[in-house]
Amino acid sequence: MRLGEQTALLEPPKSLTRLDWYGDSGSVGYGNEAPNKETGFSPITENVDLSCSVIAAEKLGFDLNLIAASGWGVTRGYGGEPEGNIPSVFDRGIQWDESTKGFAEPQPAAMLVALGDNDFAKGDPGSGFDAKYLEFAQRLRAKSPKAPLFLVVQADSYD
Repeated sequence: MRLGEQTALLEPPKSLTRLDWYGDSGSVGYGNEAPNKETGFSPITENVDLSCSVIAAEKLGFDLNLIAASGWGVTRGYGGEPEGNIPSVFDRGIQWDESTKGFAEPQPAAMLVALGDNDFAKGDPGSGFDAKYLEFAQRLRAKSPKAPLFLVVQADSYD
């Protein structure tokens, strides 16, 4: 379906129980429907509905606002590319368009950051990682000062 030029998108419903989840491959279900670890990526092997973010939000009774992409990190992406980082796009309405802004209201009930695996995928990202991670957490705190902020590590990384 194509929208006409004059079509306006409606604001999403306002939820008092929204969870803002910032993540990477594990958050979007990368490979969770692959027959084995050796299977390469394809859209058929990734199912966000079976991802840890969706399952956790459902179990906890949250509406999920998922800001995540496979291969992205805090300072760099899986291949080491600096443009593959969530902090540079997290507040955009459309990831690749700097002029778009995401929805500011309502404030989330909670925020969760599940990032870092891709930053270390090609080796230690260096001392700048800690500072960038802290800066991102501070930006999230400033955006939503009343929402609890959880920083998590996913145990099922590349090993």
